Amino acid sequence: MEPRVTLLSVSADELAERVTALGGRKFHGRAARREVLERGVLDYDAMTSLPASLREALAAELPILSGQERLRTVASDRTTKLLIDFPGREAVDPVETVHIPPHDPADARGATLCVSTQVGCPVGCPFCASGIAGLSRNLRAHEILEQYVLGRAVGPLGRSVVMGIGEPLLNLAALTEALDAVHDEMGLGARRITVSTVGFPDRLHRAARSQPRFQLA
Repeated sequence: MEPRVTLLSVSADELAERVTALGGRKFHGRAARREVLERGVLDYDAMTSLPASLREALAAELPILSGQERLRTVASDRTTKLLIDFPGREAVDPVETVHIPPHDPADARGATLCVSTQVGCPVGCPFCASGIAGLSRNLRAHEILEQYVLGRAVGPLGRSVVMGIGEPLLNLAALTEALDAVHDEMGLGARRITVSTVGFPDRLHRAARSQPRFQLA
């Protein structure tokens, strides 16, 4: 199955080209992405800053997300686990994203979101089911970013931990691209994003040189 071209999967220049080809103007592409990442709008019909004809064309030709929520499980403490299907080589590649609310419902700081970076994991830790199963593939940058978008749709986010399925530093380029968007466009500060790793010295050095928008654990 070929990866779907979506609003969040293309560069700013390609998005501008696609929007103009559908009858819009270049700034409409930026506006649509801003609606999704800043405001959490996941339906073109609700993007009233765009012309109605363009909203209709975008809905038909350029989906906002590539992933689809297959299953949602809510625990007694309101922790919500999302099973998200992304297009795979033959069928779909599922990953988990977990929205963990504050212990005190009155706490206004928002929830913690735990995201995945790979389908399966190459490290093979014996206590981890995804590690035992092995690696299927790295997630693309927009697939990591989409977990934040879908997680925020459950409820406001105050921080994030990248300690779901996969070893984040073995997918460093895509992770960095996604977290740049989370930082710059979704507004989650670097001190509120923690990436958990078993520790690969070469990847740690690469991450340090890139002045990452996250903390390490």
